[in-house]
Amino acid sequence: MFIKKTKTSFMALFIYVDDIFIVENDKNVINKVKSFLNVAFKIKGLGNLKFFLGLEVARTKKGIHICQRKYTLEILEDASMLNVKPATTPMVKKNENLFEQNSSVHEITTYRRII
Repeated sequence: MFIKKTKTSFMALFIYVDDIFIVENDKNVINKVKSFLNVAFKIKGLGNLKFFLGLEVARTKKGIHICQRKYTLEILEDASMLNVKPATTPMVKKNENLFEQNSSVHEITTYRRII
């Protein structure tokens, strides 16, 4: 994240590998930054921000709303849990046999990624 602040403006560049989005209160400044970056890197503008690093971004009259619905659904799908029954808490209610279970996690890398 790069930030430039003056008396009249605030600009932030958020960069992750080959994804960039620019926040600025003046559209002319955004266009100048995009032109500058295009000379050096040949960038492609994709319009208004919709997704970034698993975050879904939506603009409304009330403001900018950010959620992780898409990312959460992808995790549930990877864990084969899309059709599970929702619960108020994932904790076990009765844990008398919790430590007596002999189950092992077969795909440790998937388990670690989900956690």
